[in-house]
Amino acid sequence: MNELASLGRRAAAAALDLVVMCLVVVIVLLIGRVAGLRPWIGALGAGAAAVAVLVAQLMARAYLGWTVGGAALGLRTVDERWGTPVGALRALRRTLVVVAGALVAVVGAVVVVASPAFDRGGRRRGWHDRAAGTVVLHRVPGPAPVTRALSVVPPSPASATPAAPARPTRGSGQVLTFGLMPELEQTRPAPPHPQVRPDAPDAYLPARAELELSDGTRRVVRGTVLVGRNPIAGAGRTALRLVDPLRSSSRTHACLVVSQDGVSLEDLGSTNGTVVQLPGGGRVVCGPDQVVSLPVGSLIGFGDCWVRLASTSTGRQTFPEPATER
Repeated sequence: MNELASLGRRAAAAALDLVVMCLVVVIVLLIGRVAGLRPWIGALGAGAAAVAVLVAQLMARAYLGWTVGGAALGLRTVDERWGTPVGALRALRRTLVVVAGALVAVVGAVVVVASPAFDRGGRRRGWHDRAAGTVVLHRVPGPAPVTRALSVVPPSPASATPAAPARPTRGSGQVLTFGLMPELEQTRPAPPHPQVRPDAPDAYLPARAELELSDGTRRVVRGTVLVGRNPIAGAGRTALRLVDPLRSSSRTHACLVVSQDGVSLEDLGSTNGTVVQLPGGGRVVCGPDQVVSLPVGSLIGFGDCWVRLASTSTGRQTFPEPATER
C-alpha cells in the first residue's frame, strides 16, 4: 500500500544518495593515490565518478522510480496522475530545479528539497515535483492500492457469460469494477432527490455531504454538484467553485452526486484529470465517463486544488408525531 512520503523520509533518502556519491568519490581518490597518479588526474577521475553516479541515479529515478536512498527507505518518484515512472526528460527537469537552487549560495538546494512542506494542496509536492509533474510515495505494508479500473462489465446479473470489455459512455449504465478493492465498486449516478417543502406533513430529508476545500472553507452539499474553477449551476445541479488562482482546474472539472447510496464522482473530461487519494493510501485515477464511489476521508485532487470528503449523512423520511388521546 502506498502513502505520501513524509518530508523527513524524503530528506533522509536525499542524504543517503549524497553519501553514496561521496563514498564513490573517496574510493576513486584513494585508488589514484595508491596508484601514484598525479593529483590533478585523481581529481579529474573523482569528478567523472561523481557525474557517473548522478547519471546512474537519474536513470534509476526515470525508469524505475527510485534511487539508492529511495529504495532503502521504500520511496518511489512517479507520475502524479498515473503512478508510473516519468522518463529521462522529466527526471532531468526535476533534478535541474534542485541544481538551480544549489547555485543560489548552496542554501537554495535545501529550500527546494524542503519545499514539499509548503504545499498547500496537501500532496507534499515540492517545486521540483511541480516542475516534473511527480509525486513521491512511500510503500508501507498493507493491501495493494487501486490505481486504475481493471475491466468494464454491464450490470446484468442474469447474464451467464461475461461481456467483452468496452469503454463506458455517459448514461449507459455500465459499472466499473475494481479487482483489488471491491468496496470501491463504482455506481451509476442517481438523480438529485426532489426538494420538499419544510412544512409538508411527510418530508424527505435528502442525503448530504460535508466537504473540506483546499482554501480552508467547508461546504455542505446535496444532490448533483458541478465542481470546477467556474461551473454554472442549473437544471437541478448546484455549483461548487474552487479557489484556483493558477487555473490548474477546468471550468467545469467534475461532477459529485450525493445520494442515499453515498457519494460518487465523475470526471467531465477535464484538462489535468482527477485523482482520488483513498483513506488507506491507495490512489484512483478517474478517467472521463468513469464514476467512482468515494469513502469518507477521500482526498480528491482537481489540478492544484483539492477537496476532502469530511462526512456524509444518508437521507431519511420524517413523519408527523402521532396523535395521542388526552
